Formats: sequence, structure tokens, C-alpha cells
Amino acid sequence: MRMGSVRDTFFEEIISGKYDTVLPGNEVVVFEITVDRGKEYKIAPMLCDSFCIMLVTSGVVKLSVNYSTVDLGKKYMVFLTPNMVVSLRNDHNDFKMKGVCFMPAYFDNYREGEAWDFSV
Repeated sequence: MRMGSVRDTFFEEIISGKYDTVLPGNEVVVFEITVDRGKEYKIAPMLCDSFCIMLVTSGVVKLSVNYSTVDLGKKYMVFLTPNMVVSLRNDHNDFKMKGVCFMPAYFDNYREGEAWDFSV
């Protein structure tokens, strides 16, 4: 059985209308996850296929990276890299998380020392 990927999981959520997103060339995903108290949120273990930066803006969420779990509270920031095994769950607590994921191919479009323009 093939393990799901972070990019595919977030894209599926975006397509279903659960997240706001910016998708230049399908290489970047900007997302926000909001879960109310009493609602369960769980992403099964999946392979991280991108570089991700995630920030918890409120509440608590459990993040598992390579099967080691930690509770993340408000203002915790996480950096993920390709080939990490990642899962998320909330144990019925409310939380909000924002993030951005970059596919490795995104960085291939820039030469060494070239400035990046993130304007939208």
C-alpha cells in the first residue's frame, strides 16, 4: 500500500474548498487549517514530499514526525523536509495552523544568488 503525500493531501483539501490557497505552477501551496473544539482532525501518516513551514496560531495539535510525537501550541513553528513521515491530530481540541509548502522543483527555477519575488 502506497503512503499518501503531504502535497497530495493538502491539494485534495484545497480542491474540496477547505483551505485558501495560492498555486503558482502547482509548486507552492499556502494553507490554513481551522478546527473547532469537539471536532476531530486527523491526517494519517504520510510522506512529506515538499519543504513545509507550518505555524500554529492558536490551540494545540499533535504532530508526529518519523513516528515521534510532540504537542504544538500557539506560536510553535515547524519546518518539514522531503522524506519525513508526518501525521497530525487534535484530540478534540481546537486549533488553527497556517503554512506554506514548496515542491523541490520550485527551487530549480532559480539560479544561485538570484533574488526571489514572492509578491502576489
